[in-house]
Amino acid sequence: MYILRSKVKTAVQLSSNVYQSEHVNAPFILGLFAPRIYIPFHIKSKELDSIIAHERAHIKRRDHWLKPIAFLILSLYWFNPLIWIAYYFLCKDIELACDEYAIKDMSDSQRAAYSQTLLSCTANQRIFAA
Repeated sequence: MYILRSKVKTAVQLSSNVYQSEHVNAPFILGLFAPRIYIPFHIKSKELDSIIAHERAHIKRRDHWLKPIAFLILSLYWFNPLIWIAYYFLCKDIELACDEYAIKDMSDSQRAAYSQTLLSCTANQRIFAA
């Protein structure tokens, strides 16, 4: 946690609770009571609105509370493979529910831009298969 805090110490405030930093690789939320959104500088300006909408949906849904609790449960029952599977699917479900929440009140053109942003963000991720 100390390393992460030192990375975001030099972040620049973009808006109320949105910060940009050159030391982060992907957007994320940090904080439980006053959560802040951190975004890397390399994000294109046309993708910025979609990413901020997605991260704000996480905050509104209180996912920044749910995920640490789930990780704590995983830490306690690390020896149970069903807990690992449940944690994996919980993380997937959180992301899908967040996307649904974020696009709920968007127009069709905004949804298309949001979808394009999702595709560009996941295009370079590696798929891990065991």
